[in-house]
Amino acid sequence: MRNFVDKRFYSIRIIGMIIYNKMDVTVEKEAIFCNKGVIGLMPTLCPKVEKAMDLIGKRWTGLIIYQLLQGPQRFCEIENSLPISGRLLSERLKDLEKEGIVSRKVFPEVPVRVEYSLTEKGKALEPMMKELQKWSESYITVETDTVHAK
Repeated sequence: MRNFVDKRFYSIRIIGMIIYNKMDVTVEKEAIFCNKGVIGLMPTLCPKVEKAMDLIGKRWTGLIIYQLLQGPQRFCEIENSLPISGRLLSERLKDLEKEGIVSRKVFPEVPVRVEYSLTEKGKALEPMMKELQKWSESYITVETDTVHAK
């Protein structure tokens, strides 16, 4: 338990569990105390959920994962399917590879061929991505002039 101490205020992190959509989700709340008692509860994110949202929430990362759900692809195929620069795509693929979501396979050919695919950890994101797709089809409208161009 992590405590934050101040002359007048201190907080204690209280961890609770809630059930959401048949999945266990950890919810943390920080109780803020002063010399007169509890001031209130401040919700904080579960560190794992926060890390996952930071990773998936990076620009283009979700779309790269969505593209790789179609199967293994070469760098140029991914780059041509998304309005993203090669430098940024390379950076995102390295991040995803570091997290174990994407695997990079090099074929010893001339010229060298590199394919990217989702690992089991990456494939486990498929149900979430499909639900996001269904949600966006129901609730999101896209204006043609707001579509990104490379």
